[in-house]
Amino acid sequence: EEPIVKKYLVREYADYMGRLRYIIDWNEDFTRIEHITADSGTWDQIDYDFYYYGVDSMKVVAYTPSSGLNNSSYVCYLTNNRIFKIDFYSNNEYKYTNYRTYNEEGKLISNIDSVNNCGTIFEWEGNNVVKTYSYSDGEETGTIYGNFSEHIHPYYTLPHLLRGYGYNIYISQPLWKNFAIRSESHKYEYDSDGYVISEYYINEYGNCYGNVRYEYAF
Repeated sequence: EEPIVKKYLVREYADYMGRLRYIIDWNEDFTRIEHITADSGTWDQIDYDFYYYGVDSMKVVAYTPSSGLNNSSYVCYLTNNRIFKIDFYSNNEYKYTNYRTYNEEGKLISNIDSVNNCGTIFEWEGNNVVKTYSYSDGEETGTIYGNFSEHIHPYYTLPHLLRGYGYNIYISQPLWKNFAIRSESHKYEYDSDGYVISEYYINEYGNCYGNVRYEYAF
């Protein structure tokens, strides 16, 4: 069931100081991401440019403004707006390929690196991932998922699960419709349309810390 008002994440602030974790630039109708800036204004900043080739492929180029390095990229091949293959490059040299599979509902169930025999298997309940498994040994990983609220996760309308660099394993991770509450001390706020606009923790002394805020466009 789609939200009545569809909103798109454009800013993610990492703490009370207002540090920008992500800046996401979209095209006019929010069908494509054009640019992502991660850790804006820091020495760890990484920028991602997006290039689209019709409806069947796109290229993501990562670079670090502080050093001027521009040596990592990947090309995604799509069918019906779903990525089925990703070729990764370093210094324009091919490194490896990831292959993706989906269930009948179009939900991502595997992301496999066939060259290095590793990857992730995803287990879904409704519109949320509840468990992940290692492809190489079948061991369960990422068991933080669960206790989902009725409110909408900020990443829900991001179009693809996309690789990040530096501190960011992923720069977009749309594997949940609903926001997960990890513990009793984990709090959040949401807007009138049900989208989460902030999350934070309350410590044993009642102090608030770790605030993350989300800003949307629609």
